[in-house]
Parts: sequence; C-alpha cells; structure tokens
Amino acid sequence: MADLFAGTWDLDLSRCRYESRQPPRSATYTIVEDGVGYLVFMEWLEADGTRQTSSYGAIPDGVRRKHTDGGIDEVSMTRVSERRLDSASFRNGKSIHRSRRDLSEDGRALTITQIFRGADGETHTDWAVYTKR
Repeated sequence: MADLFAGTWDLDLSRCRYESRQPPRSATYTIVEDGVGYLVFMEWLEADGTRQTSSYGAIPDGVRRKHTDGGIDEVSMTRVSERRLDSASFRNGKSIHRSRRDLSEDGRALTITQIFRGADGETHTDWAVYTKR
C-alpha cells in the first residue's frame, strides 16, 4: 500500500492562517518515498511575487541528522501515526522550528502546523491546508 503522505499537494489559501507573515500566493508541497524515508520538495510564490524553493530528505525515526540548508544544523522526523508526521529543525542544538502534518480521514487534505521563532524573537504558528492532486 502506498504511503498516505506521498504525493503532490496544493495550498488551499481559503483554509490557511498565517501569524508570521503574509501568506504565499500559491504553494506546492511534494512528498516522495525513497525506500528509507522521505524526500520533501516545496515551491511557493511569496506575496510579493518572489518564487522560493526548498527541499530536504528525512527518515521518520525521530533521530536528529545533519542538515546544511537554510541555517539549520539538524533535522528530525517522526512518524507519529499513519496520519501524523512531525519534524523539527535545530540550530546550535536548539529547536527553532517544528512542523506537524495531519492527514484528513479521506486522505485528500494535509494540514501543516508550523511553530517557530521569527526574526522578531517571538514564537509564531502558521496553519496551512493542502489538497492532494
């Protein structure tokens, strides 16, 4: 059986709430199983029209692993349940970002809750809902 998280997901702006910033104009989130873990590809168009991309690989076993992108030193991912996938990013040994991915019962909606410390030093929470292609 295919992993329920695997696939391409499109942002549904009408179901999102961003505390940290203006929401992007659009976004695509792709999760690929690679036999050991996941490859995650993100592409989005910022509110100002700037195109952004990011990607990373992770094994969902809760172990911190080295990471060298975006000022992040380590990343961990944990498969909490069949419908929940969590990850955390670390810099200088401190947690700076956590993401929780929850699948709807029908597997067609993916809610991503991100909690992180912003440039202003405050903790922010963003909620984004993606629908499966």
